[in-house]
Amino acid sequence: MNMKRKLAILLAALMLLSAAACAEMPSDISEALFVAVKQAVVDMANGDFEQAACDLTFSEIGPAAEDLQTFASGFTMLSSDTVQSEICVAYWSNDGWMLAVPVMEPIDGEVETMVFSSLDGKTLSGCCLMLWSEVEAAYDISEYVLWNQEYIPAQLIIIADGTN
Repeated sequence: MNMKRKLAILLAALMLLSAAACAEMPSDISEALFVAVKQAVVDMANGDFEQAACDLTFSEIGPAAEDLQTFASGFTMLSSDTVQSEICVAYWSNDGWMLAVPVMEPIDGEVETMVFSSLDGKTLSGCCLMLWSEVEAAYDISEYVLWNQEYIPAQLIIIADGTN
């Protein structure tokens, strides 16, 4: 085989590898999507399903307020007293992003989590209920994980003040 042919084969192989690597890269995810799903969880906890429907931008026709109310009724832990709006993790799963918002501080794996899917990183395509332990297992095996604010469990530290 002459040198030109070897070089052409090598270049073709490199182009194929580079194309394959690019094909597996997920789309960028919008910061606005993080904000929207967290706000929608708070709105649903407060019983404001109309506002929650307005917060969420779906690629197709989004759920109506009544649909979100039905969805929220499946959550036993969703409460305006305990809802959190800081923690949200996005992870790449198969061919889309999953944005997970635990409805309260995820102190254990049994905390219910609203999970929204996005195929393009800009609009939503669905939602479901998962347990925090299922979300942790999913993002642990994902190649791409983005935290809006990573959850770090608080630890109580007692400091003696020297008085009795």
